[in-house]
Formats: sequence, C-alpha cells, structure tokens
Amino acid sequence: MYKFVDTVAGSGMSRPLLPLNTLFNGVNLDEALTDHNGSFTTISISGRGILSRRINMTEVSNRHGAREKGYTYDVREITVKYKLTDRTNEGFRDRFNRLNSLLLGSKKRLEFTDEEAYFLATLQSGDTPEEDSNDIVGSLVFICTDPGKNMNEQTLNITASEQIFTIGGQESTPWTSRTRFTVPQSSFSLETNNSGKVVLYYDFIAGDVLEIYYNTRDVFLNGKDLAVSIALETEWFKLVPGPVGLRASHETELNYTEKFY
Repeated sequence: MYKFVDTVAGSGMSRPLLPLNTLFNGVNLDEALTDHNGSFTTISISGRGILSRRINMTEVSNRHGAREKGYTYDVREITVKYKLTDRTNEGFRDRFNRLNSLLLGSKKRLEFTDEEAYFLATLQSGDTPEEDSNDIVGSLVFICTDPGKNMNEQTLNITASEQIFTIGGQESTPWTSRTRFTVPQSSFSLETNNSGKVVLYYDFIAGDVLEIYYNTRDVFLNGKDLAVSIALETEWFKLVPGPVGLRASHETELNYTEKFY
C-alpha cells in the first residue's frame, strides 16, 4: 500500500499528509468527482511494487537443479481503494455513472500524485459493496499488459559534437526527436557511439521542423510524412540504460521515458 508521508526526516515539525489522488487518461478522479454535494476519495493503492518474474528453466540430465534461460515479467495488476459519497440517492447514482464514464478506454495513462510515473492501464473490474447507502468504499482493479512503470519524459539536447548521456531505467526505451532547422541542409543524421544511426536525405530549409518517432519509424517534416527520405544505411536504435554517446548534424531535442519494473 502507498500513502503520503512526511519526507523531511527529523524536521521536528508536524506536517499534514498530502492528498493521494488517482488520475486516469489525464483526468484527476478525486477532483472531477468532488463538489459541495459529494466526493470521490482515493484511500490507498496496491500493485506498484516489485513484479513477479516468470523464470524460464529447463531440466538438465545428470545435474542438480535446472538451467535458467532468462525471465519475463507478469502482467501488473493495480488496485485502487476509494470512497464515494453524495448527499442524495440520485446524486450518488449520477456520481457513480460519471465515474464509470471516466474509466473507459484501454491502455490509458494511470497516474498517482505521490509519484512522478505512469502506467498504461485498462480497467478490468470494480468491487462495489451492496449499495445500501450514499457512502461506500469500493475498489477499482486495473490491468497493465505492459507491466512497466514509466517515469516522466526526459529531454536530451543533442548537438553536432558527441556528448555522453546516462540513460536511466531498467530496460531499453524508444524515443522521439524534434529538430528545427536554422540553416539549409541537404541531409540529417542522428547517431550513437555504438553504430546506431538515422540518416535522412532531403533539402531542408531554415524554419523546417523535423520529427522522428522510433516506435513507428515515422518521419514528419512540418507535419507531413517524409518517410521517403530515410536512407538505406539507417540503423534504428533504442536507448539502452547506461552511458551512450549521441550527436546530430543539427541541434535536436531527443525525448524518452525511463522504464522500471
């Protein structure tokens, strides 16, 4: 379970606990469902801790134990315990219906105000006690088929001179880039110090905005598809945790998200 605590150890001062809010698909449920007639209150959250691992093993004859062949992570299940209240029966039903409507969609961002991170989650079920009052405590169960915990986006400023950056997280991560040209160029390249590179051949002019998306291999110039410019020598690359050297033929912003389990 996760709750807010005083993070200033030994301060000698009593500090009020900060509210723990739930955000789904960009909407703060505690704020959107709270007014002078009733409220939605996040009580506690479970499922954000260490994930179970499926260890792949094979038996080996004439040897003790087994041979490990790597592992994968289980699907993550996050449970949000909440309290829903309203002054009237009609208002309670309306507030509950509004909650249902805010939880639609799959693989949406699920966030909590005590951590700068998000999950891609889909509501699986809701445990609601018998509705014999306008003040209930229930739970929402979210499933994350991608079990990773994504930290907030990081931005790297890439220049023509190679710089060494330290990529955080526990797993290789995709990236996006944005380049605004200030001078004409007949090509563009973004390279790492371990053979990764994206090379484009096109007559760029001052004012052009180039956007590249690793996940989809999309390239856009001023919002229009420019995939035809991708050179054959391109070697698409993910950002691997640890130090990596990066350089670009024109100043470029590269964005990525650290992933943890």
